[in-house]
Amino acid sequence: MPSPSSQPEPPRESEPIGVRRVAPEHAAAAAERLLGRRDAHSMTAARQFVQAAPSHGIDLSLLWTTRANPIGQVALVTPGAGRTAMLFLGEPRSDDGPSDAVARELERLIDAVGEAIREDARHEVAVLQCLPLPTHDWAHSALRSSGYTHVGDLAYLSASLGSQAPPRPDPPGGVRVRLASELTGDDDLLRALDRSYEHTLDCPELCGLRSTRDILDSHRAAGEHDPTLWRLAYIDDRPEGICLVNPNADTGDAELVYLGLSTELRGRGVGAWLLARGMDETCRRGIDRMICAVDLRNTPALALYRRFGFTETSQRSAFVRTLD
Repeated sequence: MPSPSSQPEPPRESEPIGVRRVAPEHAAAAAERLLGRRDAHSMTAARQFVQAAPSHGIDLSLLWTTRANPIGQVALVTPGAGRTAMLFLGEPRSDDGPSDAVARELERLIDAVGEAIREDARHEVAVLQCLPLPTHDWAHSALRSSGYTHVGDLAYLSASLGSQAPPRPDPPGGVRVRLASELTGDDDLLRALDRSYEHTLDCPELCGLRSTRDILDSHRAAGEHDPTLWRLAYIDDRPEGICLVNPNADTGDAELVYLGLSTELRGRGVGAWLLARGMDETCRRGIDRMICAVDLRNTPALALYRRFGFTETSQRSAFVRTLD
């Protein structure tokens, strides 16, 4: 039996928590904590994660911990388009020490990572996002204490393509539809997005936290941007609605990145027509599944998606923090 001195001890309350980047020799141990596994195969999975990280655009120099040996609490940041980055947190373990001490350790980690990203000249990040499970109260508490705002609970949905009836050829009366591939410049895309945010039920707390240009850039970067799968709905010459679909060769499906309408178009069947057209065109390209995410408070959107065969696969709670 190991001697008591050989067992790792949690840091005492009087000891400062030293947040640091994870050294390469400790990357697998940190990845094991990040993945949340603790079984006979967890270290193998962690080593595979470390090996595959560069090919998936994951920069392991943005992996942090509160202790090096043994590895303490762990956080990873993955910068994305539109001046955003995603924060991933490893779940605390039952043998990490008293829960209040672990909570303070997590808060110090999240704070330090935010400051490091703010000062990192390699990445221009305006907004940090984190999507813990709804049941992960430890993450919700630490994120709120570190200045993150809860902007909604998301349902992730999936639908098989090809089982829906083909859409009628023309959109509802008075509406004209154009493909993004027909546009010169982004002005209409930006206007349509802005109009769709008015009185939105989809994470309204996000409104004003990011520029519409940043949002558009992040939409383009989701999967593979194909402007022939992006549609805008017009009344006269005003862009009042938008439906964005991006294929993803890695997963073999397509994502409904965004579907939004202005207050002038809501309730007129335009959203259903845009969704039907997007699903039909995606299916014609040999893709058999579409995924999307929606705020659970957005009951009209949830009802629309269910009409088209979408079913819930998981949920996440969305938290954001601005760095500007």
